[in-house]
Amino acid sequence: MNVLSRPGPLLRTAACLLAALLAPPSPSSASEETIAPEVDTILQEMAGKLADAKALTYSAERTLAASRLPGHDRPQSAEIEVAVKRPHRMKVLVKGPAEDRAFHFNGRTMTVFDRKMTVYGEIACEGTIDEAVEKVAAGHGFYPPLADFLVSDPYRALAAEVTSATLLPGDEVDGEECDRMEFTQEGLEWELWVAKSDRLPRRIVVNVTGSADNPALDATMTDWNLKADLADSEFDFLPPEGAEKVEHRTSEDAEGEPSTPPTGGSSVE
Repeated sequence: MNVLSRPGPLLRTAACLLAALLAPPSPSSASEETIAPEVDTILQEMAGKLADAKALTYSAERTLAASRLPGHDRPQSAEIEVAVKRPHRMKVLVKGPAEDRAFHFNGRTMTVFDRKMTVYGEIACEGTIDEAVEKVAAGHGFYPPLADFLVSDPYRALAAEVTSATLLPGDEVDGEECDRMEFTQEGLEWELWVAKSDRLPRRIVVNVTGSADNPALDATMTDWNLKADLADSEFDFLPPEGAEKVEHRTSEDAEGEPSTPPTGGSSVE
């Protein structure tokens, strides 16, 4: 989770799970000394399965702390549907009382559609999923939800800034026996549950160090399909009748206020 250490977007916006900026690991990046060997093995196995999947889908239920969503005084939950067709296509749908958004990337354009406001914005992003995530993060200050699990190297995205990682006593998520791991990095403490049966992620919980409003994020992932049959056309955005196209503001324009249309948000969302 190398972007999780970035204080700007983390404290400024809200709407996605952990995000990967794909920058080269810093000197403080994870190493054999910081990640316990048994944790490293589990994380490598999980990341390898995700990276090897050419087309995948899964669902998630995510709860964000009130402090992650401006204008709310209590935690907010949302259902998330994810589809990925490597290396150039992804779609993430987020639906809940506080947000109703769709993210489409077709290898050429990243589109964010706010269904509540009926507005959408487009960003030219020619290239891979990794390149699109990097461009919107660097230039517009937001991240597609669950980006760390969607990029080509999930291990690097998750572990690059980790300073310590340990294996906790085993646990279950929705009846599935899991390995539970605890990670620390600057500004964050987070836990990840990986199923023993298929080595896929089942839950992630993120706490912001020093915050009185934790967990910042709690997400459970289900219905994994690593051999999904996805047509290229599923990733194209077709604006519904009456939808208004607006210009995406840059990171500098949006400093200190929510983006319009609402964007992916901080790296813990």
